[in-house]
Amino acid sequence: MKREDIIHWQSQLDVTPSQALTTIPDPQAKPIINNQHQPLSPPKSRKRPQTMASSRSTPKRQRTNQGATPDGETPRAGSRRREPPPHIRSASPTTFLPPSSESQSTQSRRSSRSSPSKTIAALELNPEGIDTRVLSLTNLSLPPALLKLAIELENCSNGVGVISSCLQDEIKEQSKTDSEFQIFLHFMYDLPLNRDKLGPTPSIDDVTRLVQEAAECQASMQSETGWNMMVHWPLLSMAIYGPRKQHQLVGLAPCTVAKIIKEYLPTSSQAKMVDFCMYLVPEMEEVATNATKNLREILPYNVINHTEFLPFRNRPIAVSIETKKRGGTQPATAELQLGTWQAAQWKFLEHLVCLSSGSFDGLPFLPAVVVQGHDWSFVATTRENKKTVLWLEKGFGSTTSSLGVYKTVWGLQRLAQWAREEYWPWFKRNALGITGG
Repeated sequence: MKREDIIHWQSQLDVTPSQALTTIPDPQAKPIINNQHQPLSPPKSRKRPQTMASSRSTPKRQRTNQGATPDGETPRAGSRRREPPPHIRSASPTTFLPPSSESQSTQSRRSSRSSPSKTIAALELNPEGIDTRVLSLTNLSLPPALLKLAIELENCSNGVGVISSCLQDEIKEQSKTDSEFQIFLHFMYDLPLNRDKLGPTPSIDDVTRLVQEAAECQASMQSETGWNMMVHWPLLSMAIYGPRKQHQLVGLAPCTVAKIIKEYLPTSSQAKMVDFCMYLVPEMEEVATNATKNLREILPYNVINHTEFLPFRNRPIAVSIETKKRGGTQPATAELQLGTWQAAQWKFLEHLVCLSSGSFDGLPFLPAVVVQGHDWSFVATTRENKKTVLWLEKGFGSTTSSLGVYKTVWGLQRLAQWAREEYWPWFKRNALGITGG
């Protein structure tokens, strides 16, 4: 604005001399604000041509993008309007509290970020939650049937009778060139008549290859998926199916995306998934096939399990297996996953028992397996009123050595035998409502 324009404007103001500007302000000086009166504003000046200096003051990219959204799109009408931040809104004292739905969402996010140990501690206080106890042979509160199986797996961890004696001569010959096989002692063998009741004993070549793959996973710091593909699944398949897959009562499948049906989730729990499951095949018996179909028609999602996982829609889950890579996560993570998973399974079985007028007599526990890299451990859950008790844990095998693999195979085959000879008869009678036969 020119000096004469300011003088002309000032002369037209209807103000007292004390209010008038007595000096021409320096355009570079900061304005003086009069707190007692509204500041005087001269009319808009005529536009001056933009100088080179002023055009350089704003970078070209910034001038080009002024008024555009962060993703480069031109904003729609009214898109520049911005809500005032919460701390300057005038409202009641509850303004700063989020709405109820937002509060619940926040609590949910906080819960999901809580450590597994804290989540388990919180579930201990819930009447329908989860308690953890030590799976010790000296624990007097251990159900007798669970104690019996725990003793067998303890013997397995010591190597008692885990190998068929038909391999004894071959292993002795192998020990002449491979020092790893020199630790195989006489008590580690059992007669084929006894050992083969569980399933076939793997060959030396199959066992050696698994040990090498496990060592490779450790050395290369493989991911959990890598461990599952290279070690865990081949070992599980070898234990359950043997050299070739057969049509049999107990099957095996991965289920890393199998979500729990929300109706069976324990209160205040989040859905947890496991990696593998041993399941039963009702198609082996016609009466069981028909009973399963009839029951599925009235069950949520028309499935015979606590998960809507399609491959298990007509195959009852018997033994659940949770795997982790070596040194990947704290043990409490796997414990929480299995505890939540089997708590939902117990709740589902209660539903079936009610529908079929059955009982839980003959089913004192549900078995499971936790795998941490090389190490394989047995865990179990029992039911006390509406609460699930998670019993931790009994190591029985490993993939750090050939003997450890033989132990692992024996332990898995023993659990498959439990599914065939104990769980399936109970399930037919009390869940499917099949009497007799």
